[in-house]
Amino acid sequence: MLTTGQRGPSAPPHGHGLLERLLPDVAAKAPPGYLIEIGSTREKLPGQGSTVILARLAEKLGIPFVTVDMDPANTEQARADLAQQARAKAVTARGEEFLASFEEPVLAAYLDAFDIQHGQHSEYRVDRYRQFLGTEITNAGAAAMHLRCAEALVPRLVEGGLIVIDDTWSEGDGYAGKGTTAVPALLASGFDIVGQTRTAVALQRATGKGTGSGAANPSQLVRRAFRAVRRTWRRRRKRFRVWRQETELRRTYRTTADGRRSKAALAMLRNSATSRRCVIIGNGPSLNQMDLSVLANVPTFGLNRGYLLFDRIGGPTTYLVSVNRYVLEQSTDEMLASPCPKFLNWRHRRYVPSGRDDVVFVHTSHEEGFSTDLADRGLWEGATVTFVAMQLAYHLGYRDVVLIGVDHSFATRGPAHQLVTSSGDDPNHFDKAYFGAGYRWQLPDLEMSERAYALAKAAFEAAGGSVVDATVGGKLTIFPKAEFSDLFPPPRTPAG
Repeated sequence: MLTTGQRGPSAPPHGHGLLERLLPDVAAKAPPGYLIEIGSTREKLPGQGSTVILARLAEKLGIPFVTVDMDPANTEQARADLAQQARAKAVTARGEEFLASFEEPVLAAYLDAFDIQHGQHSEYRVDRYRQFLGTEITNAGAAAMHLRCAEALVPRLVEGGLIVIDDTWSEGDGYAGKGTTAVPALLASGFDIVGQTRTAVALQRATGKGTGSGAANPSQLVRRAFRAVRRTWRRRRKRFRVWRQETELRRTYRTTADGRRSKAALAMLRNSATSRRCVIIGNGPSLNQMDLSVLANVPTFGLNRGYLLFDRIGGPTTYLVSVNRYVLEQSTDEMLASPCPKFLNWRHRRYVPSGRDDVVFVHTSHEEGFSTDLADRGLWEGATVTFVAMQLAYHLGYRDVVLIGVDHSFATRGPAHQLVTSSGDDPNHFDKAYFGAGYRWQLPDLEMSERAYALAKAAFEAAGGSVVDATVGGKLTIFPKAEFSDLFPPPRTPAG
């Protein structure tokens, strides 16, 4: 399909996941209409396959479905995939032209067409653009095409209707990606943002806005302008507050005794590892299926309350890492009693007594990336302490990392980063008391952690190293899999 750039098999799901979540409620409340996809499935990769997924959802909700693509090969594949869907069809056309001529009401539209340019498109894809669109793949072209689609949808979308634009994200005071100009245009037309991920935006036409394209009355324009100014002011105030906090953190890290000592320690520890390989021990319940005693003499990183594993290993891990506020708030005393060096978050140093020689504070940043020099640049948390440990391992000089206990699956569900309080035994970690009754913790952000893991994989491979995942039954798909017993065979029993 002439759609998004390839994100790879380990990338998070595309924006159709946002549409899947919102559409059932919209369909129950809004007038009937079509579900239209602009940009049919092109490659059957994990996280993609939107055409079949949306067609099945439409059938379940009793909605007619149309998928549109300029490339006849993609349309042919879509027709084969939709052969069993009675109310679904595939059309070969330019998406903006199809929408401009479509005469039926539209309940929802998924816009995932003209690619953004990320420099990794295959020659085949580039040639298809030249053949069927007579153009190159450019960000400006992507934004212009999706704007035309949005403008064509405005007079056709029912009240309460939904538009989801993939490969679109907030940037500064506006948006970037495919929806760079489409999102502001829809907001100016009376739409509201009702959902957003890091790679997609969902907008809904508020009831009472009508389906025509006539001009708004003066009072509506004033209200819209006021809302736009208020949104801009709030975004700028939030950015200033974050900037001020980050500036103060960097200043105190450079100027206070604990900060200077930690910065010097990190500089001294850089490339100090005496072996290439280390093991980062996650905290998933899969650890209960493993013999950890074989790691007694292996460089290891324990995470958060990983000290609860020390008896199983036969001694402490080589290092202990923790950066989460709520873990540090509730478990610092136990961490400090652990007989190994601790890497803790400078951001939450108030929970740690000053002057501890066995504690090295790391400075964390909101800037995404994989840091290879923690003394000068700090690091991004990536929504998981495992990613922090990977950056520490790299900084210390380890180049071959083995992951275990990184199950990447939680029994407790809910919005990412939501703060919850455990009401009983912990089913998500190796010990039922890990986050036991009364413990406050944040639900995981698996999507963000996958983005972080992909950065780690690229960094280690660029340095001639590797990260392998030896978790028993783990759900993470970013790294190559390995058998723990092959990497760390149990000691042989002498023949008697």
